[in-house]
Amino acid sequence: MRILQINSVCGYGSTGRITADLCQAVKADGGKCVVAYGRKAAAQEVQAVPIGSAAGVVLHGILSRLTDRHGFYSTAATKRFLSWVDGFQPDMIHLHNIHGYYLNIELLFRYLKEKGLPVVWTLHDCWPVTGHCAYFYSVGCTRWKSGCHDCPQRKAYPTSLFADQSVWNYQVQENTKPVITSTYTRYVNTNRLNLNVRNAPNGSVIGSLKKGTQVTVAETNGSWSRITSPVSGWVSSSYLAINNATSINSSSSTKYITGRYKVTGVSKNSVLCVRTGPG
Repeated sequence: MRILQINSVCGYGSTGRITADLCQAVKADGGKCVVAYGRKAAAQEVQAVPIGSAAGVVLHGILSRLTDRHGFYSTAATKRFLSWVDGFQPDMIHLHNIHGYYLNIELLFRYLKEKGLPVVWTLHDCWPVTGHCAYFYSVGCTRWKSGCHDCPQRKAYPTSLFADQSVWNYQVQENTKPVITSTYTRYVNTNRLNLNVRNAPNGSVIGSLKKGTQVTVAETNGSWSRITSPVSGWVSSSYLAINNATSINSSSSTKYITGRYKVTGVSKNSVLCVRTGPG
């Protein structure tokens, strides 16, 4: 199981320690876990990937204070990070604090929807359900239930000095948030002719799937995945990929350039055959 956690920090503070401890637990269970973080240094005992830079965090913070659009900057850093995620190919993404001036949440949400990745989101505060503040209960505000507006905590974290974009922030978040589902899509990616489908992990073979076949994964058990479509059974997770990497080489994709060529490698008494087409 390959798990990617995303949090503002890694290894310190309450949420940072949680992400580090979870990674250690996954590793002890035989899985692989990486923490992608946005600010300061990461804990040395876990594998971590920084998102953006310290300068990017400062710029994001300045723009947020001026426009009240916290979480909608850091575009270039987020695009580079999502390109890295494609290469890592996680089986699941665990979101923590995705605020903190380091990530473009709109790009992240759209990516998660497009890839159909399973998502777990631990809410450490109220920010994910509001249009601005992180702790609505501190002032008894209930506007988040129907739609934020006229935020009474505009100058609380994440501070906005002038603008109130709580309506816009709330609507964009609600419209782009990933749908949390119990199943997700993968593609068969094997160097063998077919991928065996079994009745249980390490069980009897009950069928097979061709390379490039789209499957629906319902659960994982160690290095095995239970699929429900196009057939039901268990397959080896190591032969499933996020993207369909199937490539078909055909003569129709080959280009031939007309012209004069020198024939080599044919002896004087041999014959070179000329055909009407390839083959």
